[in-house]
Amino acid sequence: MIGIPKSDPYSLSSVGQVGGFALLGLLAMLGVVSVLGAVLAPNLVTLLNRETTDSEWQDLEAIAEGSELYLRRNLAWPPNLAAHSPEYTPLETTQTTRNSRGYLRYYFIHPDVAGFSNPTGLAQSDLPDARLLLISDLSQDAAPTITNAAEFETWWTTDAGATPDLNIHKHNVVDLFHGVILTAFGPGGSYQIDGVPTDSGGSILSTHDRHHLKGTAVGLDEADAYATPELPFTLTRDVAYEYDIRCQPGGRWRVESAPDCEAFLWLTTSGNPNPTGAPGLGSWENGEVLKFGKPNLAFEPGTTDGTFSSVVILEDFAIDGNAGLDALHYVTTDITVGSVNSIDLFVGDLLFSTTGGETMTSLNSLSFNDEDVMVFRPQSPGDYSSGTFIFLLDMGGVIGGSDLKGISLVETDTVVGDVILRAGSFIYSPSGSGNEDIFHFTAADVGVGTTSGIVSLLIDSSQINFDTTINTSGVELVESAVSIAGTVLPVGSILVTIGDTDNSIGDNNISVDEQDIFYITPTTTTMGSGATAANATLFLDGSDVGLDTTDEDLSGI
Repeated sequence: MIGIPKSDPYSLSSVGQVGGFALLGLLAMLGVVSVLGAVLAPNLVTLLNRETTDSEWQDLEAIAEGSELYLRRNLAWPPNLAAHSPEYTPLETTQTTRNSRGYLRYYFIHPDVAGFSNPTGLAQSDLPDARLLLISDLSQDAAPTITNAAEFETWWTTDAGATPDLNIHKHNVVDLFHGVILTAFGPGGSYQIDGVPTDSGGSILSTHDRHHLKGTAVGLDEADAYATPELPFTLTRDVAYEYDIRCQPGGRWRVESAPDCEAFLWLTTSGNPNPTGAPGLGSWENGEVLKFGKPNLAFEPGTTDGTFSSVVILEDFAIDGNAGLDALHYVTTDITVGSVNSIDLFVGDLLFSTTGGETMTSLNSLSFNDEDVMVFRPQSPGDYSSGTFIFLLDMGGVIGGSDLKGISLVETDTVVGDVILRAGSFIYSPSGSGNEDIFHFTAADVGVGTTSGIVSLLIDSSQINFDTTINTSGVELVESAVSIAGTVLPVGSILVTIGDTDNSIGDNNISVDEQDIFYITPTTTTMGSGATAANATLFLDGSDVGLDTTDEDLSGI
């Protein structure tokens, strides 16, 4: 039997065969791998670059959010990138200032707001520039140059997508700012914004119209030098406040859009009622200025209602302790009267005339007659417990020595019927001949011994049915449309009180008493067309509020 030998797996030929197969397979595999590598390598690089870019964008976004957080907490811009870490951005300082490739990152605030100081605030025109830029390039140092607004805008509008390794993060922080508008009606007041005070020093505060960061501490003080604010608050929205000297202490800083301060009348009476049936006061003096206002304020038509209180007892300043008041006017606008010899009047000044000659003393001493007009200027705005007396109008030569009964300063140019009364002039009512009439006085000069000007008959009251035997007492010109407790007083109308009952006042013949206030609305005047025409309307019915005796006859308003 012939045997066929089995192959030896470890023979040379067998090894060659096995080794040959393995080498060929390996070479084939290496070929495939090299082909795949050539195909996949660019995609892998792109993927890695994309991950790096995405990571860089996330870092820039975190830094921008850190900038906003810094701004909220410190009310100031971060000074540089290093200031962001680690409290405001979850990155180490080196990670904040450089990107993952080791290139510098750049941080820019719009140049127009880079010097922003929160106590000063931003103007409305600068508010759109409350922006910052973060610039980073993953392939080189971006080295941007931004020194002015134009260069900032160039980078802000740059399309970073055209340069794959360039990253530009644009961050707008306009929403972090709120507007603060502070204005003043009359002298006085002060305020503080972010720890920096602004004092009036007794003058009129300049308007503040700026934008400050949310969370800013603001304080509004009624004192002339900032100390303890009546109205402290933290800024959370746009606000507008006005300092209004006409308001009562404690409420002079008010929201600008709110209704005017509590409306009221200032009045005087011819006598010293005690007791009186008027709500709020059981008695008063004829030298006392009364306020008639809230609560329960209401006027005609309908039923008059309200509450009386005392403003100041001017006769307490009289040397003899007894001084009745006739004419009365409260100044609501800073204004200069006269020309060569002039006097500056300020909001809150009280103009008055007395029933007889007096000498009054407070911070100074002054003597005058019953035809003269004085100014009482409170030492502190709104506080009439002390002040200075100023001689305003020496009316003896103007009205021939008659007692002055009513006075109203024209504080703004006002159309009355067919004439324009100019700011700085006066309307008044005298006693004596023509005592029912209302006159106009254009003052060329003012002051004791120097008062001069032109007198004109404005309202010939006999032509609108005033009883010529009854004196016109108080007069007050309405210079703007005023709504008091829902009753509108027309522009150019004149509030009037008279010394006795008259049953046919005005062309429409209404009946009024000496405890009432009514107003006339002239369509023509004697000063204009040569004849007076006007209707009359009852405004305050004194009997409704307990005014029903001769001591309670109304005089000054």
